[in-house]
Amino acid sequence: MYNTLNIYKAYRQVKAQQNNKGIRLPKDWESYFKNNLNKPTQDNIQELTDMFNTRLCHINLYEYMAAGFDILKGFTYKHFMDDRVMDRYIHNDKMKKRYWSFDKPPGIIKSLLYIYGCTDSYTTSIDATLKQYCKKTNIHDAIHDAIHDYISNKITTSFMVWIIKDRYITPSELEWSMMPFISGNKKSIFNDINKNHEWLKKLKGMKYEEIQRKHVDR
Repeated sequence: MYNTLNIYKAYRQVKAQQNNKGIRLPKDWESYFKNNLNKPTQDNIQELTDMFNTRLCHINLYEYMAAGFDILKGFTYKHFMDDRVMDRYIHNDKMKKRYWSFDKPPGIIKSLLYIYGCTDSYTTSIDATLKQYCKKTNIHDAIHDAIHDYISNKITTSFMVWIIKDRYITPSELEWSMMPFISGNKKSIFNDINKNHEWLKKLKGMKYEEIQRKHVDR
């Protein structure tokens, strides 16, 4: 869960990076928030905090702030809820993923190691672990954890497409809208996955120790 300090800190850190400067955060945030920030600024920070704990919980906070500075040189608290920020965030996410290619094996292996860490099921096969992982949803918005992880770049595009194609997860209409690159390029991406069907099929029967060795041997 985000709090107002998380939002303030992300904004200040991204702003500092934009200006190539350091930052100093208040020692007593509650007092600073109440006594040093005007009411409109308090309201803007609180509103974005609420949004990131509900409707925007699948969004990377720091990349959202960076999108704000992309479109507005003077990006500040009053612009937090500007629709142009979300539009730029979506654009940046598409650009980041547009040069996709099937990342066998590095990205797939790295994603699997992350999944094992999430499920704590080190003794089960990949197939069983994926079934367990893909059932998990966020308690705040009912969005699959896998979708959140993909948007946060914790799992790769190749991995996300694989678990969709092999029906470990069936995205809802809302979830498809959160993955514009995949939803807009299904045919070509799924064709690339098909070309690697045999390798992925063998992978499903492996266990954590075998995957870990593949990662170390690279």
